[in-house]
Order: sequence, then structure tokens, then C-alpha cells
Amino acid sequence: RGAWQMMAGAKYHFGESLYADIDAQYPGGRNDLRYRQQHGYATAGVQRSWGPWQVAAVMDGSRQLMVGNTADTRRAERLAWLQHLSLRYAAGPLTATARLTGHHYFHHRMQAQAQHDVHRLTPSAALSLTLIDSRRLALMLRANAQEMFRMPTFDEVSRYHLGSAPLRPERTRQAGGGL
Repeated sequence: RGAWQMMAGAKYHFGESLYADIDAQYPGGRNDLRYRQQHGYATAGVQRSWGPWQVAAVMDGSRQLMVGNTADTRRAERLAWLQHLSLRYAAGPLTATARLTGHHYFHHRMQAQAQHDVHRLTPSAALSLTLIDSRRLALMLRANAQEMFRMPTFDEVSRYHLGSAPLRPERTRQAGGGL
């Protein structure tokens, strides 16, 4: 019987960016942009093994806040919640892994259009079979399938001149194999 294993972590970041856009189109020939950004992140997970079986669950949460000095960047905020569940079987030459991730993103923006809230599940599976495992030669057969998902970064959707709130998440499906 395996013991429960637990992990947890957190971080916080504060940053400030100052930009000067010099161009005759602006009053006085200059547009000063100022951003203050905060990012807090926390994660916690558990794992348990029983013989050849291993199960793990992890939850990640973050809050990003940006305050700027332009009308459409006064205050933008993103809350993110990710949930991961995995199941793994490893016995002898065979290893099989299945994963499921839940993505939840919530957006708020004062005085401007915010990106839409997004909720998505992404599965993945992998299988490997060791055919030969000797000191001189190793040969393994592998196969995998997964759906991948990427939200535009907070900066990509929030910063004036650099961001675009209508950016949509990227999604791809992949399958692969090898010997």
C-alpha cells in the first residue's frame, strides 16, 4: 500500500511598466502609458499509489490584475481555476496514463470589453510498451493522443496597443506514436 503524498505552493508578483509612445498624432507629441500588474498563484495536490496504480489530483488557482492609465485599461482582471486528474498504471513492460484537465477562466474589465469567460475540459492518454530492455539495447513502442488548450496570456488581451480582448483560445488535437 502506498502512502498519500501532498504538495502545495504559492507565489505573488508585482510589476510596473512605463511606456512612452512618441508620435505627432498625440497631443504634445507623446502618449505616456503606465501599467501596474499583480499576479497571485496557488497550487495544491495529492497523490496515492496502490501497487501498479497511481492516482493524482491537483488544483491551481490564480488572480491577475492590471491597472492602467488609459480608458480601456483602467482595470482588467482574470481569475483562473485549473483542475487536473490523472490515473497511471505501470506494471512490467506496460505503462498507461490517462489525464483530464478542467480549465476555468473568468474575466472582468472596467469601461471596456472583457474577454469572454471560458470553460473547457482537455483529455489525454498515453501508452508505452517496452519490447527490449537490456544493457546494450532498449526498444519501446509508444502511442499518445491529447487535446491541448491555450488561453491568450493576460498581456495579450489586456494591454493597450499590445492586447486584443477578442483574441480566442487556441485548441489543437494531436496523436502520435513511435518505436
